[in-house]
Amino acid sequence: MHRAVTALLGPTNTGKTHLAIALGVEATKQKRRVLFTRAADLVRQLIEARDARELTRLLLVDELSLGLAPIVVEQLLPVLRQVADDTGIGVLLVEQHVALALEIADRAYLLQRGQVAWTGSAAELADRPDLL
Repeated sequence: MHRAVTALLGPTNTGKTHLAIALGVEATKQKRRVLFTRAADLVRQLIEARDARELTRLLLVDELSLGLAPIVVEQLLPVLRQVADDTGIGVLLVEQHVALALEIADRAYLLQRGQVAWTGSAAELADRPDLL
């Protein structure tokens, strides 16, 4: 049961979190269950969840790498991908470390100065160093 992992990418202060919140609000208006979380809370929730379906249908993860050791981030990213693949939960990852996010994302939206500057598959963006 594969579900897309979408990444909102760009440097600090480009509006990624604001866009993620707006998307989450819109999803809840459509009666979808949404979980907006930071990395430490995500780890706890994934560990405590008896059944991944108890979590939600859309998981918004804000700056997964913020404040975490690189080795921890490297271990968490595959978990997000596996959650999406195994449970059908969609993941919207807000991240300033583009290369990390592209490793697990299906789609990417690159933000610059609060505007979407580029959109496409994560693989396409990874092949476009001129945009990064």
